Amino acid sequence: MAGTTMVAPKALLHTLSAAPPSTCRAERIDFEKAGLPEYRDKFAVLIHDLFSAEECKRLLEAAEESQSNQWEEAMVNIGNGRQRLMTDIRSCGRIIWDNSEVVEQLLARLKPHLPGNVCHLENCPGITGLGPAKRNETWILERLNERLRFLRYTSDGKEISFLTVHLYLNGQEDRITEGVHQSTQPLRGGATRFFGFKNNHYDVIPARGAVLVFQHRGLYHSGEEVEKGTKYTARTDVMYRKVE
Repeated sequence: MAGTTMVAPKALLHTLSAAPPSTCRAERIDFEKAGLPEYRDKFAVLIHDLFSAEECKRLLEAAEESQSNQWEEAMVNIGNGRQRLMTDIRSCGRIIWDNSEVVEQLLARLKPHLPGNVCHLENCPGITGLGPAKRNETWILERLNERLRFLRYTSDGKEISFLTVHLYLNGQEDRITEGVHQSTQPLRGGATRFFGFKNNHYDVIPARGAVLVFQHRGLYHSGEEVEKGTKYTARTDVMYRKVE
């Protein structure tokens, strides 16, 4: 599906340009302590309260407005620019919204919580290798991909994906009761699960306004099944430029 480009509401951009909530804090995931020592050198950080409840609500409303409140069934890329509906792999609603202004504000919030050696990747084949690990390369963080994928999961679906930036627009502590998001059931399930090599795992529980950032290479993960309620997230990628 091609993304929809729509000018972001000025009120949303003004809100996102402000400082994050005072409760915002970053937590580097220590995979060894989490029981996944095979990932001890992998990068993942969970930033709590990077966005407020009101900001999450406005982001979701703006995304829905870009598509006249229509959520399509999410497709799976099968190569050569083609997509296919495969509900056994991906079963959720999706809105794709292309908006460079919004992602610029998202990056402004996000970047201060990323360590310098992630913003400037120098000789990090464990992260930068797309195929076989490549050494002695330097990559600079350039921007976030302007394509935002808003996903809606209900209790009859499951999502498996390999994206880098994951914003939880609601969490297990929330009831969504306003506008088109009416639900009397709190969210249960829907964790982002990292899988170890010995049938062990570590779950990141959805929490409204939190952002999970993790490397693509070598971290096996899934979006766990939503058992009750509805889960809303937004995803995008961190884009790097290679230094020649």
